[in-house]
Amino acid sequence: PATTTQPGGARTFVIQCDRATTDQRLIRDAEQGRVTLTGLYDLPLLAVDAEAPLQTQIEQAEEIRVLAAELKDRLRAVESRANPYVADNFVTLFQSRQIPLTSNRKAIEDARPSKMLLNLLGLRFERNGQVYERISLITLLKTILFAVLATGLALVVCYPIAYNLALGVSAERAVWLFLALIIPYAIVELLRVYAWLSIIDNNGLINRLLDLARVVDLEAGEYIQFKRSSMTVFVVIVYTYILFMVFPVFNVMSTLDRNQIEAARDLGASTWRVHRRVVIPHAKPGIAVGCIATFMLSAGAFSVPRIISRGLQSEWFTQTIYNKFFESENSNVGAAYAFAYTVICFGIVGCFMWAMRARLKDFVRI
Repeated sequence: PATTTQPGGARTFVIQCDRATTDQRLIRDAEQGRVTLTGLYDLPLLAVDAEAPLQTQIEQAEEIRVLAAELKDRLRAVESRANPYVADNFVTLFQSRQIPLTSNRKAIEDARPSKMLLNLLGLRFERNGQVYERISLITLLKTILFAVLATGLALVVCYPIAYNLALGVSAERAVWLFLALIIPYAIVELLRVYAWLSIIDNNGLINRLLDLARVVDLEAGEYIQFKRSSMTVFVVIVYTYILFMVFPVFNVMSTLDRNQIEAARDLGASTWRVHRRVVIPHAKPGIAVGCIATFMLSAGAFSVPRIISRGLQSEWFTQTIYNKFFESENSNVGAAYAFAYTVICFGIVGCFMWAMRARLKDFVRI
């Protein structure tokens, strides 16, 4: 026996711990209240008595172990006969989970604008002094928002490139620009993503250049943690899927008669007005196709956020689906999440096509 001083005084124990009991809370769902092993599976209330002799503690722990093994076999038998295609798998997407927070941490979290927004949306709430969040639904909405932002960033970056390729430079220079875009894509996507780690790492290229410029001091342990910034993921996603935005816009822009641009300029139109009234309306089908392709690829991205963030950022919904299949081995819920995510993405694409007046034949033509 080992004697350990606890807040309540000296206690002699070896195997006692808070989890050595059948009165375990299974889920932290605000709607379902407190659900325990004893209540859900009609088990006897067993626990290891810290004050009992060592041999008695061992016997009590063994009794719990045997009971747990029997329950494990029983649940596996029930699950093997259960119908996996049930609506309950989708309900888990909306379930809330208790977030353990100290009083100080809770005050900090409540003051953050993002948490305030979650409170307004009903994705975060407080009950009986405890904070609950609908974690899966929050992750889903964040991923959709990140994919939309990445698509918008890709459009801002790729529109000038597509315009210069189609209308701004000569055919000879356009060939070299095309080669500069295409050659990096001869490398496997996974290798290109890993190459970015050598650029954004704490001792990577960017931090070394900043060290030379005396902005940071690597020897003193000063560096910018780009892997903690969501913007880094956006930049890598734009780089990874840039061709899917450039090519559709370029294909449509290349069919525009240059005389229309010259006529607009002769009539006194500014550069911005030429793009707003002539180029963009003509390139709208290509923009729609490029945005849809980039959005779907960004929403389904897995390797980029997983590799670039290295667990230092909130995960994307694709990572949640992966974890359901391969980490928690809950493939039924993972399949439900994947199906729901696909339907939501298709719905967003349909709304975007309606807003842009894009048609399916535009995809075939481009």
